[in-house]
Amino acid sequence: MALDRKVLADGTKLERKACVRSSLRKLHMHRSRSRVG
Repeated sequence: MALDRKVLADGTKLERKACVRSSLRKLHMHRSRSRVG
C-alpha cells in the first residue's frame, strides 16, 4: 500500500512536471511569436 502511494506520488510529480514544461513551452512560443510579429 505504501509502495503504491509512493508510485502514485511519483506519477503525479512527473505529470505536474510535464504540465509545467508544456505551459512554459507555450509561453515561450507565444513570446517569440509576439516578438517576431
